[in-house]
Amino acid sequence: MISFDGKFFRTLSLFLLLHFSINSEETQVSPLGELVSAREALSDAQIVEADKYAKDDFEKAQSLLKEAESILSTEKADETKAKEILNKSIDSSYSAILTSIPETVNSRRLKSETSLSEAEEAFSESLSAELFQKSKEIHSEAEVLISSFNQAISNIEEADPEKKKELTRKLSQDGVESIKKFQESMDLSEKAKALSLSQKQALIDSQSDLSDDIKLIEEIYSDENNEESKTNLNELQTSMKEGLDEIEAGKMKTGFAKLESLRDKIADLLAETILPYAQKKLELSRANLKKFEEEFENKNNSTNYPDTLRAARESLALAESLIEQERYSEALDKSNEINELLESPYETEIVGAEDGEDSPSDSKNNSKKSVSKQSKSNSQSLDQKTEKKRYHTVKSGRPRENLWRLSKKYYQTPLKWKKIYRANRRILKSPNLLYPGQKLIIP
Repeated sequence: MISFDGKFFRTLSLFLLLHFSINSEETQVSPLGELVSAREALSDAQIVEADKYAKDDFEKAQSLLKEAESILSTEKADETKAKEILNKSIDSSYSAILTSIPETVNSRRLKSETSLSEAEEAFSESLSAELFQKSKEIHSEAEVLISSFNQAISNIEEADPEKKKELTRKLSQDGVESIKKFQESMDLSEKAKALSLSQKQALIDSQSDLSDDIKLIEEIYSDENNEESKTNLNELQTSMKEGLDEIEAGKMKTGFAKLESLRDKIADLLAETILPYAQKKLELSRANLKKFEEEFENKNNSTNYPDTLRAARESLALAESLIEQERYSEALDKSNEINELLESPYETEIVGAEDGEDSPSDSKNNSKKSVSKQSKSNSQSLDQKTEKKRYHTVKSGRPRENLWRLSKKYYQTPLKWKKIYRANRRILKSPNLLYPGQKLIIP
């Protein structure tokens, strides 16, 4: 089987043109244009696999082209005859193309659709959006071309011979172009899929927030100790594993969809359970603080007790405020902080000054100044950082808003949710637990 290369055709054609110009003694019409067209037509016939679907016409076009090339290679070539033969070769190639297009289009279209489907399942819509979108656009262009081809092909037999030849060439070129576009779409889809799959581990790693929330729910359920709570927890853990397994297997869109559904379920469960749990923890902290205050009256000789008591009271007031603001996860942290303070009041006791170290009173004063200065500095720094940021006010409704969805909205990929999370750590504990009305910074 002869393989034809477009660049080779043009180079050889220019050589033959020079040969004709030097060696021809008679002035004749050069067949250069026909020679180039015949080779390009045969090349297009190979693209549509005419050697398989229109073997007779394809081999005839090959034979005629060889015959014309043989004539043109002689010392005194009969260019008129060569030109006639080349035109017959062109007609045979286009006839072969026209016959082959339906079968080849069906084959390439199916491959393109399969590649698009695989890229979509690899979550290319989000992870390699530009390549995936371009692939879809080119596939659509190919469909438009082949649709026009199918509409026009039915009219070709009714045309007069000259018009029929012109239509055959035009339709053949459109058909070849559609096949090339299907192939290009397939190549882009495969690149999009490969790029998406290369981000598989990053997608898996980014699900750590779900594990943290499930642990929080497990902590909440540990107090309930009933079968319904155990069932709910098992369902969450199973859904998490199934979603991650799908991603690991390359079915990243399916896995991500399962995890998105899990996020909504977790958000609903936290919304139902975290307030009573936070209130329960706060009551425990109040009880521990009251008990500590009673002990303090009998142990007021410790220099650290007043500091511990003051810190615990401040944390308690802050925890109460956080619950009022519906910042329940932060309130839980504060309650735990209170309990830790009261359980080990001596661990942070200030030791006497040695070797030039601050005395207890100096250390206390310097610490206050340092904290105050740092707090002011942090506040100024935060103001400077957020001064030019975008903001998003959390809305109610379904599906619930979460940082993944906000990341997709503002950055066109859900993988950048941690960027929003870091910018809002002051008011957020869980990326999956947002409350209507919260004003979030969008860096």
